[in-house]
Amino acid sequence: MLEEENARLREQLRLVDQAPQQGHGQGASKRVRLDEPSKQAAGRQDSQSEALEYSPTATGQPEGSAFHGPSSGTAIGSSEAAHEETITPVGTNPPQMSGNDATQSIKDRLLAETVRQRQLENVNLRAGKLNFRGVDPQLGMNLLSNFWNRQLYTGPIVYRTAFMRDMADPNNGPYFSELLLYALLFAGSQFTAEAAAARTLPEANATGRQYRAKFEQTLHGSKGLIFKSEVPTIQALLVVSDALFSWCNERSLSWHYMGLAINMIIDLGLHTNQSLRGSSEPASAEATEVKRRLFWAAFVMDKVHSIYQGRPTRLHKRDPKLPIAFLDEFEELESFSSHTYSTQPMTLESPAYGISTWMHFSRLSIVADNIICQIYSEEGTTMQSSELYELAYGRHGLFAQLLDWVSKPKDISAVLPHFLSCGALYFSLKILICRPFLSEDHFVSEETTRVALKDCVAAALDIHDILVIYKQNLCFKTAPHHISYAAYAGASILIRIAAQKSSDSQAHSALRLCMDVLSIQQAYSHGSRRMMEILLRMMNRLGVHVGEFVALGPSSCLTDVPNESEMAEPVAAGPTMDRYIHNLLAIDEYWRNGGQGDLPISESDMNDIELPDVQWPDLDFDKLMNSFIFDPFPAQQDTSGLVSQNELFGLDFGA
Repeated sequence: MLEEENARLREQLRLVDQAPQQGHGQGASKRVRLDEPSKQAAGRQDSQSEALEYSPTATGQPEGSAFHGPSSGTAIGSSEAAHEETITPVGTNPPQMSGNDATQSIKDRLLAETVRQRQLENVNLRAGKLNFRGVDPQLGMNLLSNFWNRQLYTGPIVYRTAFMRDMADPNNGPYFSELLLYALLFAGSQFTAEAAAARTLPEANATGRQYRAKFEQTLHGSKGLIFKSEVPTIQALLVVSDALFSWCNERSLSWHYMGLAINMIIDLGLHTNQSLRGSSEPASAEATEVKRRLFWAAFVMDKVHSIYQGRPTRLHKRDPKLPIAFLDEFEELESFSSHTYSTQPMTLESPAYGISTWMHFSRLSIVADNIICQIYSEEGTTMQSSELYELAYGRHGLFAQLLDWVSKPKDISAVLPHFLSCGALYFSLKILICRPFLSEDHFVSEETTRVALKDCVAAALDIHDILVIYKQNLCFKTAPHHISYAAYAGASILIRIAAQKSSDSQAHSALRLCMDVLSIQQAYSHGSRRMMEILLRMMNRLGVHVGEFVALGPSSCLTDVPNESEMAEPVAAGPTMDRYIHNLLAIDEYWRNGGQGDLPISESDMNDIELPDVQWPDLDFDKLMNSFIFDPFPAQQDTSGLVSQNELFGLDFGA
């Protein structure tokens, strides 16, 4: 009986969903009065009440294409044709092959289509098929090129193949929209020559102002895009959220846009590996690729924003049923261009390794989610110190999860900015795990505290080494979020060491590099300004001085751009650099596993770059521990649901 009732309700919903389409014309334009039911009540006089109206075209997602989980009465029942998503190439019958042969066939088809569409981009541009909505076509293509180049670290939010093909279609296909176009143009404006030459932050922001205005007008316009979940709308919201977060001082609006995008992802069921309710056709390979790329890009972005803003994550590892597997591998071996990462752009003699790097980012973000939810949460603060220590250092704890990630093979060039960002995030997460144990709130024993402190110091020095590689090959002005945050996390540890050393120590030298990075970036990123403010307070309290650094205010204008003239010219990836970051990770895994047996690399491999020597035995342990005790200054924003236990989470603690 229950199944029959559910079937009856589903049929009613289907008929309701079809009603607007069947009445397209007169019925579709009819406005519904919300006070109509009151006319049926005897003796009721509602003539004085104002009638509220809404347009059916401004409602949310049709029930027939919305996602509902197993607990919902409208979910797919066991008697229906619920099925795991089957991938079918566009325009073909479902593959008859099985296993690896079928998957490889799909990969080949997607790769061939991407190669074809890349060739057609300039053809369509010259033919006038790409409508940039009033923007000069060549300028529009340049801005899109900037955006595609930055997707290597922000994540594959937009599937370029589908977007560019549908943009050239006179009727515009499902993966193109004006809203998304304006979002991409706005994001690409961050890396124009005008933005780089701007002497003030308002001047830099002005380069993309017109595109942002058009984005806002379209989002809140008469089409009601904000009320309906669609893939291009989700992509546009994520792109603008990232730009507002990294470029503009609008963290709250950035958080809001990303929240809308995540809600739409759930509404469409993009986090599952099943077709939507009511869909009897298997998903095309392209639709599956769009879904996977979009979801995992949102998943990683969610963790980055959570750490920076000190707020709960909204997508968790229990949510995704999608595998971390991308079928179109064109970006893997595509030549890497440094044109948005360097003052002297060039194409390196190295593949971009875009797919494998993003798979590593996705896996690492799952560990990041565990760290945030288990340590930096209300539950984490109420745990006994011994329980929390076991959670971090136990056999299956957070450190073990990091080591599982680092043990995976990574045949990637070390000088690629997105891979350096991945390594920087890894070492930053190490510090985030250890940092709570350096306070009285989570004191277990002197021995365990020493272990945590030593791990923090080791991670800070590894971050310094990554910054050295980045400095020798790329430009810090437009470095990814993970590089600036890693510089901040490393500096927060190095300051404590430098406080016990003379001014000519290598601890001071390593700290100065971290401060240089943030000093350069704060001219282009508001987040780096906040980091500089916290670090300078800390340095003042501990009496550490490594140079004349100033934290720019939120509304300050830069009159003297920090100088990067001492940086080496960009060079192609050499074998030493290719090996170096892998050696760092190998050494890290070796010592975390007890340091048994021979070193995983030769001693000569580690002598190519000079490592700072902090002379650990000479440090005063008690004095070092006391330097981690301070009172927070007032938080700049609400962090309900989480407790910021230190200066690294939420950027609201200081000296």
